[in-house]
Amino acid sequence: MNVRHDTIGRDVGRILQVVSLMAVVSIVVAIVNREFYAVPAFAVSAAIMAGIGIGLARWFVGGPSPRKLEAMITAAGAWAMIGVLGGLPFLLIAWTISLDPLPAWTNTPPTD
Repeated sequence: MNVRHDTIGRDVGRILQVVSLMAVVSIVVAIVNREFYAVPAFAVSAAIMAGIGIGLARWFVGGPSPRKLEAMITAAGAWAMIGVLGGLPFLLIAWTISLDPLPAWTNTPPTD
């Protein structure tokens, strides 16, 4: 079996580009819910996912159309990459909260 790695790389890159848009939508959701501490984490995650996706899609731009073997490997590779990169916002939000970038008076709810 001869696997066409350029096809797999291109297709995984395209999938990562689409998934990075979900992080962009999460920025809007965080702003609407006034969770401003999460915005930088989603922005950085979207940029990293989009950067890797664009890089892969451009590096392997000349790949032929996928066969069944490449499609199965692409699905497995995309699941793996999304699993790893999908945890990035959680890690960055936890790191942001541990740094406590906002003063204590902004975290206190109003008492009226």
